[in-house]
Amino acid sequence: SAVVAVMAGILGRQVRTFSAGFQEQDYNELEHASTVAQRFGTEHTAEVVTADAADLIPRLAWLYDEPFGDSSALPTYLVAQAARRQVKVVLNGDGGDESLAGYQRYFGVQLSHLVRRAPRGLMAAGARLLGTNGGAPSRGLLTRARRFLSHVDEDPWDRYFAWVCHFDERKKRELYTPEFLESVDIDASRRYITGTLFERNGCHPVDAALGADVQTYLPGDLLVKMDVATMAHGLEGRSPFLDHHLMELAARLPIRQKLRAGTGKYVLKRVMAPYLPRRLRYRRKQGFGVPIEHWFRGDLRELLRDVLLDGRLAQRGYFRMDAVEKLIRDHETRQASWHFQLWNLMMMELWHRNFVDGDATAPQSRLRPYAPARVGL
Repeated sequence: SAVVAVMAGILGRQVRTFSAGFQEQDYNELEHASTVAQRFGTEHTAEVVTADAADLIPRLAWLYDEPFGDSSALPTYLVAQAARRQVKVVLNGDGGDESLAGYQRYFGVQLSHLVRRAPRGLMAAGARLLGTNGGAPSRGLLTRARRFLSHVDEDPWDRYFAWVCHFDERKKRELYTPEFLESVDIDASRRYITGTLFERNGCHPVDAALGADVQTYLPGDLLVKMDVATMAHGLEGRSPFLDHHLMELAARLPIRQKLRAGTGKYVLKRVMAPYLPRRLRYRRKQGFGVPIEHWFRGDLRELLRDVLLDGRLAQRGYFRMDAVEKLIRDHETRQASWHFQLWNLMMMELWHRNFVDGDATAPQSRLRPYAPARVGL
């Protein structure tokens, strides 16, 4: 929204804007995007992505040519496709959250820092009272409270790692075969985050978390996702918030200018006050999530089972198939929400088939055309 506001003020002609959303309303931001588009008089195109887009998943696995586990690559690919029909260069908002503390997990870091003097084990006991990873919606308050309380009495670096990883050490031990366990260092990623990146020299834990994300999540996920999705269509993507002068300025700001009373990107919201209404500036951070949590229990159920349970994954010797089957069964029956883990496993298997088994030919010919619903203003 901030990028659109600035563009509308300096471009000298009508701005073209593009968004992707979903039929599942808890994942859909198209209404808010439409409000911004109307406010600044943009020529707006919206793509409504449905589970039919699953036909594109094999192509994504081929395009990214690595085990890429971010499901938002799917709507990013589609919104880039829509934009390329009209323009050659687009601007996006990548980098703002990692510099100015936009994600809700940074508030969790701040809050846990404030309650760190509570008796150790007290918060974990509260988490046990709330139950285990049940079928509550992953974006619901209960799930967030459970995740927060489960790790709040740990050291700041271990706590943050637990919040951002999909497979912790315990889950890896349950999932990996004994032979695979012997051949890999299952603690390497935790040590990398907690020992190499997470500062322990007195800086505020939120700044430490921001620094870790700038060095890992941003270049290893978000920028890769955007670059591959846009270049797949010959579209150039640019990220104004990654301007190094802006990032250096943000790094020097005190925490209270970035995160105040649970409000992330505080200074940006203050700066944008003359341009954006309060209800847009201060609405809860949503993120570009994909409703795979619902899709894996519905329209994508058969695809998931076909990829993970057709025998090829079992032959690789990486994972215990009883553990894989349990992940699927628990997710389908709402005993737990393992959609992130299942998406990771599915994309790794598709990558393996393409680039290890020798099936690395563009799967486009095997796909029927996907036409998301388009809404223009």
